[in-house]
Amino acid sequence: MDEFRSAPPHPAGNAAGAASPARAGVVAGASADPLPCQDILRANLVDFALAELVRQHRASFAPLWTIESWAKLLIWLALNSGCSGDIASLEAFAAALEGYLARRWRAPRSPRRYRYDLAILHDPEEAMPPSNKRAIRKFIEAGKKHGIDAELITRRDYAKLAEFDALFIRVTTQVNHYSYRFARRAEREGMVVIDDPLSILRCSNKVYLAELLRRSRIPTPPSVVLAPGGLDAAEQVCGYPVVLKVPDGSFSRGVFKAENQAQLEARSREMFDHSELILAQAYTYTEFDWRVGVLNQQPLYVSQYFMAKKHWQIVKHGSTGTRLAGGSTTMLVEDAPREVVKTALRAANLIGDGFYGVDLKQAPNGDVVVIEVNDNPSVDAGVEDEVLGDQLYERVMQEFLRRLSDISP
Repeated sequence: MDEFRSAPPHPAGNAAGAASPARAGVVAGASADPLPCQDILRANLVDFALAELVRQHRASFAPLWTIESWAKLLIWLALNSGCSGDIASLEAFAAALEGYLARRWRAPRSPRRYRYDLAILHDPEEAMPPSNKRAIRKFIEAGKKHGIDAELITRRDYAKLAEFDALFIRVTTQVNHYSYRFARRAEREGMVVIDDPLSILRCSNKVYLAELLRRSRIPTPPSVVLAPGGLDAAEQVCGYPVVLKVPDGSFSRGVFKAENQAQLEARSREMFDHSELILAQAYTYTEFDWRVGVLNQQPLYVSQYFMAKKHWQIVKHGSTGTRLAGGSTTMLVEDAPREVVKTALRAANLIGDGFYGVDLKQAPNGDVVVIEVNDNPSVDAGVEDEVLGDQLYERVMQEFLRRLSDISP
């Protein structure tokens, strides 16, 4: 056991060489009680870890890749927290920490009225957020019904993210955006997060997504990835009209249609100024797009988004920043075409088990193609909740509750 022992560190706030009262007896061997009380063990461990690990030896620790290395670390901590090294003393150490090591350590918040704390990341200034204000209120109300206290946070609250048990992202996500940093931080903290960073990474890149769908034999419009100098492939694979997309566009932004070669060349020059690659897809006319909301690999809602008036997309963005959206209607999952729902689930389940919105088109002959899969899908009061009403928000909160219960001691 001597190989694990260290000289007593200098606790923060004490003079050099002065042992803290909690440790003075047990480390020097002067304690009459071979089994220190749990409060002393916890105090000694925290004091020792801060002084020894963080300030002195943090850089020297080898990665804890094996069970043996973890066991050695815990024995080392026990000995330097006042345990004698025999089996009874080490078991007492383990019992003192069991309840703490079984759950994530976090900063304390105000006394709880609810079982869990949920952070809803939003941007009150965002022009086209994934959820309108009324929907956000409904999420908060639904959370309370299931023992979840939901609190709105913004990008300024990054420092206090670890105070929560879970994170629900309700801002438009991108990899080069603070929403992705929040998702990664939440995942590192062991929090439940929807949507997780891997889902954001996969869905934000339309080029990656198109290749994933192709390899998985999910039906899509004829598509090709373009690089500068390779525009001929768009004509050969897609024909005209052809839809051009930057990898990280959203809400119809960064998406253009070219009717002929001249427009293809002009648009692609503009887009290549901002992106090394462009996704080209054959244009498929329909009066509306299908949107299937998928949560934990199960369909949640099915909507039809109609094209904006005299426009080929569901949202028409004006040159002055104006936006014109088409109408919508929502139906029960069982009332939607079976092939639409089935194809949407196949596509979404390639991404993960988060919350997704799958966009599809259905040709007059019934053929269904996937346009894209979106993480962080729209849930607006009066649109996606048209049929389910408050049940939609409750089902999302129930999924948070299920995941939280799975990781709680």
